Amino acid sequence: MKKIVPDPPRLKLFNTLYSSIHPDLLPLDALSVASEMLLGISETVDEYRRIHTGEPGLHMLANAIHSADTAHALIEHALARM
Repeated sequence: MKKIVPDPPRLKLFNTLYSSIHPDLLPLDALSVASEMLLGISETVDEYRRIHTGEPGLHMLANAIHSADTAHALIEHALARM
């Protein structure tokens, strides 16, 4: 006769539209990953703007780069003080 064993408890993940975040992620690690992601966003959008110089609407992307760069700087500031 088999012993009945309950299923182990499931971890609750923080779900976003495209990804899940493990609940045991340390704040320092989360900030480090967020910083790298913002840097990637900034570099990608900046490269797009360089390739499509002169096209209409690029000023809106400049605002996105500025926001990503500012958020990146704020995270780096927080990491430096931890």
